Amino acid sequence: MELWSVGVLIMGIAVLIVAVSLVPALMQFKKTLVSAEDLLKSVKTLVENEITPVVRSVNSTLQEVDGVVKAAKEGVEQIDGMLEAVRGVTDTVKSVNDIISTKIKGTLIDIVAYAVGLKSGLGFLVDQVKVFKKKEVA
Repeated sequence: MELWSVGVLIMGIAVLIVAVSLVPALMQFKKTLVSAEDLLKSVKTLVENEITPVVRSVNSTLQEVDGVVKAAKEGVEQIDGMLEAVRGVTDTVKSVNDIISTKIKGTLIDIVAYAVGLKSGLGFLVDQVKVFKKKEVA
């Protein structure tokens, strides 16, 4: 046998060994593909039956929350307007209070002081007139 024939024979045997060892690997690969296909089917079923309704529910809830937030924002804007009006009323009350405290209170104190002084003075004058009349009569 020639060297060439021996080389071809060895290569043939090597190809046979590789082919025989590839058969189990290919069978395992086929099982893996079938398992992956089954897994994809179950994931698809899970997504269609479980996850999609949850996502729809969450989306609906988010829309409701968005509506509530918008309504709350409008309410806050209305409250802001009312607070501005209350600030205006408060400023007016403070101004009136300042006027009463500075102008009217001072004037009122002066009037009361004059009245008390006038009463005391007239009372003293009346007493003096009574004493004078008693001295004339006596």
